Amino acid sequence: MATHTAIPASDVLEKAAALNVFDQSGTEVTFGSLIEEQKTIVVFIRLFHVETAGFTYAMYADPTRALYTTFGLVQSLERTPAGQPKRSYVGKSFIANVLKSIWDGPLKNPQNIGKNGNISQLGGDFIFGPGTLAAFL
Repeated sequence: MATHTAIPASDVLEKAAALNVFDQSGTEVTFGSLIEEQKTIVVFIRLFHVETAGFTYAMYADPTRALYTTFGLVQSLERTPAGQPKRSYVGKSFIANVLKSIWDGPLKNPQNIGKNGNISQLGGDFIFGPGTLAAFL
């Protein structure tokens, strides 16, 4: 398993490449088939955020969270991890973020209530490929 602050080593990426994910039509494919031929940007987020953001690129699901675990991604409810500067995408105050999340989530999209996944699951983004090469985005 990798750590959330390190570029995954080739052995970690080889393990991840053998794991299966599901495409938008529910077809199972290996993660490795998505990165073997070209550089590929991979963003790990909960489905809830994909639906509310209007994401239009190819999406794949890993309901087992095996990739998430293999890449050492973390869970946390901390607003900004201890000892790190506030991220540029967290531009609003805590209260403003909560109110916007409530508006953009259950009030605007009531069909997604209960489908937001684990709220402590943090995302991650990488550039993978071709093959077992990896870099953070």
